[in-house]
Amino acid sequence: MKKLIRAYLEEARWLNDGYLPSFDEHLKVSYVSCAYTTLIATSYVGMHDIVTHETLNWLSKDPKIVSASTLLARFMDDIGSRKFEQERNHIPSTVECYMKQYEVSEKEAIEELNKRVVNYWKEINEDFIRPTVMPFPILVRVLNVTKVLDLLYKNGDDQYTHVGKVFKESIAALLIDPIPVL
Repeated sequence: MKKLIRAYLEEARWLNDGYLPSFDEHLKVSYVSCAYTTLIATSYVGMHDIVTHETLNWLSKDPKIVSASTLLARFMDDIGSRKFEQERNHIPSTVECYMKQYEVSEKEAIEELNKRVVNYWKEINEDFIRPTVMPFPILVRVLNVTKVLDLLYKNGDDQYTHVGKVFKESIAALLIDPIPVL
């Protein structure tokens, strides 16, 4: 939580100062400010005997599956929400920062970040199928949270801020039209 609040404070400074950080500088802060690790840790609440001190130590060491999921979430979120956020005086996204650091167009930046998203999915899948000391339900939580973020920001869309047809249909399929259990 302390890291998350420090990241929010740094982003507030950027906004107040009108500062456009480099991509690398932005990523160091926004990796934390996306709150993804906090979300994963919170998803472990109530798992009782499965979540141990070792589980939380593992999570705090930023394992590859969590790192890939966090970066995937950061990039998909920024690609999908950047235009709306800039309309309401928000910090620059990873898209703008990538454009600045590498001197590329918005289209080129988005293409590169989307390539990275595809590679992060590969890393997630690789880590998911490898034997690990972490119990399977711990890894499933990481995967499931990532799948939700993928649904929310698929194809550069921002279903989180502007709930649309895809998200409404997914919620309806889950809660209103459940699969019958025989």
